[in-house]
Amino acid sequence: MTQNRIPSLKEMALSVYLKKGSTLGDMALKALLDQGLCNGVLLPEDATTSYQDRVAAVLEQKIRKKTSEVMPIFLQAVIDDDVQTITAVLDQYPWLLLAEAPKGLVIESKLTWQKFDVEGENALSITAKLKKICTLDKLRPYIKKLDEADLVKAANALSKWSTYEINTVDGVDAIVIPPNIADCAQYLIDQFMVEPFPNVLPNGHPDILHLSHKSEFSIDCLFELLCPKQAVKVDNPPDVELLLLAVYKAYVDNFDRFQNRPNYQAQRDAFCIRVIGLIQSVLTPETAKMFCEGIHNVAVSLSLYTTRAITEVLISDLAKQHKLKDGEAFYHSSRGSHRGMGFEFLCGILGGQRPRCVAGSALVAQDALGKTMSSKNRYFLENYAAIAVSAKPVPTSYQS
Repeated sequence: MTQNRIPSLKEMALSVYLKKGSTLGDMALKALLDQGLCNGVLLPEDATTSYQDRVAAVLEQKIRKKTSEVMPIFLQAVIDDDVQTITAVLDQYPWLLLAEAPKGLVIESKLTWQKFDVEGENALSITAKLKKICTLDKLRPYIKKLDEADLVKAANALSKWSTYEINTVDGVDAIVIPPNIADCAQYLIDQFMVEPFPNVLPNGHPDILHLSHKSEFSIDCLFELLCPKQAVKVDNPPDVELLLLAVYKAYVDNFDRFQNRPNYQAQRDAFCIRVIGLIQSVLTPETAKMFCEGIHNVAVSLSLYTTRAITEVLISDLAKQHKLKDGEAFYHSSRGSHRGMGFEFLCGILGGQRPRCVAGSALVAQDALGKTMSSKNRYFLENYAAIAVSAKPVPTSYQS
């Protein structure tokens, strides 16, 4: 029979199927996919319809099986900012970039311990909804390889990014904090201002790990808001960065109101560790790296090099491992852990563990975090515009 020229690996794959009736090997499948055999399999010109259907069925079965096996691993890597796994998976299975997660798939972060219901999502929509700008930067080379139709899908997925409202005063950008988030921050401040410290340590100091029932209840509610036991839809995740920004601001604005002597300093310390530290402990992995590097250092880098994108800020190897300057882990070892961040210390503006946060440091942290959030916002819009222009028809979202 007359045949189109099929490279030897393709011939081998088809031969394996015809002779053994087995599924195609992973390497053969990759070669078939790389050369477009999913959409139109190159077969002998006189191949029967039945023959073509059998080959297509094998390919479809193999793709579906491989997708179900690799998808949880891949999306776990996307959520936990595991760049090595992301690139390794996409290099071998590039179609996973836009593949939709199957029904009922829940991914629990191995860092923040948040659970996300990702059913129907793809890597790009998750990246956008969780505001993972550094992850987007790592996915850009794969986006550039997409054809026109898939570029439209990519642009539509990225349009799910929810931009922050920004006010510019005297040339300085400021993130607008929604009233409900500001109210939450103020409620926590008001509670800690009247904390009576019913428990004391052997040395007579207030025990900030065992506060009053009302304070412990407010912390439990905060943790349940940030890290619910049940999975949350990626469409509506808690905006941890925005809440942290609001809490820094509330702490600065109310710093001098802590006057319940002799416990006012202990009240401040308890608020810093139990509230600010707890919120920090569920920041997205890429933001955690910036805190480990020193959020002040990151902001200074962005200020000194105004053309530098936030993805170009240098992060040390230690910070990339989510470890503070002294090697202490940024994240908890488990969801139920009662040690480390949020219990014994918080992360300071220079990346070290701190037992308290004075007003000046909180103001610096507020300013630095706001700058990184604005930078991420700006960098995303620039990248989205470039992708949207390449896609035809151009999506309407975020067009000027």
